[in-house]
Amino acid sequence: MTEARRRRVWTVDNSKIDPPFPFPFPFLLFQTVQYLVNGCLDLLGTSKRWMKRVSAKLQPSEIKMSAYNTLEHILREVLEVLKTLQEDWVTRSQFIKELRGVIESVESLRGAAVEPFGSFVSNLFTRWSDMDISINLPKGGYISYVENDRKQSLSKKEKKEEKDCKIFLLEDLQKAMLGGRWQMVQLICGRVPILKCKSSHYGFSCDISIDNLESQMKSKLLLWISEIDGRFRDMVLLVKEWAKAHEINDATPISGTFNSYSLCLLVIFHFQGVTLSRNG
Repeated sequence: MTEARRRRVWTVDNSKIDPPFPFPFPFLLFQTVQYLVNGCLDLLGTSKRWMKRVSAKLQPSEIKMSAYNTLEHILREVLEVLKTLQEDWVTRSQFIKELRGVIESVESLRGAAVEPFGSFVSNLFTRWSDMDISINLPKGGYISYVENDRKQSLSKKEKKEEKDCKIFLLEDLQKAMLGGRWQMVQLICGRVPILKCKSSHYGFSCDISIDNLESQMKSKLLLWISEIDGRFRDMVLLVKEWAKAHEINDATPISGTFNSYSLCLLVIFHFQGVTLSRNG
């Protein structure tokens, strides 16, 4: 089978299926590193002429080792730029505190808990990452098997009523945020209603949703995985930055590419198929 044919077809349980994009997951991770390195080399101004001059003086094994060392050095420099500082944690904590004050001022949301989730909770955020906030209503503070079963058996009418209720609550919050220090306050009525806003003081955006308990659980799961091996966090930061540079990090219906959680799953998939050294 030719390389082009191999990229177009997957074999799953002896049956061939077309992948949802031009190449399977392993090729995505491989090309991720390729694009990332090429982009870094372009930024550093490395020319082909310079590479030829260096290669002419080295043996093949030395060229390979030199390439690995260069890649290691470049990726570590990129990570140093992406990784957060203590002040980034303080800034986001202050942001959550101020947002909690605004939410408590809305009568229909009094008594609700303000809980962050996403990359901030899983410790997979950069200095420029947005915030994700879930407003947990008093009766939706925990998840039980009964609650999950109930949600799965909801009729279309009940699901629509639940969505309309969330939109109504976010509209109340939107009115409270307009005219203050909040900018670009926009309500997006998608599958999961979201209120997007940006603080004029802190400079980063925030997505606010109602009772987004499933995403909170996913964030905790990614945090536990990142605490097992720090290289998971490093790879996620690099892959997310690569996706951002190539504009494939937007899961909205208009773009239809990857969200951050999907990119994290790709990294997990990659690590499941390789043998890692504790000292590597």
